[in-house]
Amino acid sequence: MRYAIALSTLTLTLISAPATLLAASSSAPPAAGGSAVATSAASAQMYGADYEQCSAKTTMGIAECVAERAKVWDGRLNTAYQALTKRSDPAQRAPLKSAQRAWITYRDANCRFYGAGQGTISRIEGAECLRAMTQQRTCEMERANNPEGKAGEGCAP
Repeated sequence: MRYAIALSTLTLTLISAPATLLAASSSAPPAAGGSAVATSAASAQMYGADYEQCSAKTTMGIAECVAERAKVWDGRLNTAYQALTKRSDPAQRAPLKSAQRAWITYRDANCRFYGAGQGTISRIEGAECLRAMTQQRTCEMERANNPEGKAGEGCAP
């Protein structure tokens, strides 16, 4: 299956990936509350609030800004993962480590797909994929770490 997506004046054709494209805008990447890319466990908002903070820049500036936002989420992910590892039962630690390694492999391969497209817009897509997927995993880890199942700022309730 193929998807045609219009971003600004550039139209891209994507071959279906492990994630499902739900919607796209014809004039710009979707704003907060717009389209999302569904993952197997939960939805990670693509082109959401973190992207909006970067959207007034050049293509290169947007990609760099989104990559910086991904680093922030990655730091939170590492903190949440370490805390969850420490508070988990010994029998849970090996499966958690295995799951995290498999998730990293999947995330990196999935986002390479988006980043490998033609044109400079693919840099934004690859960076935004990393940011959104890392945000989703961070929120999952933070919820697992919290007895009330709550995650930190930037995570859906």
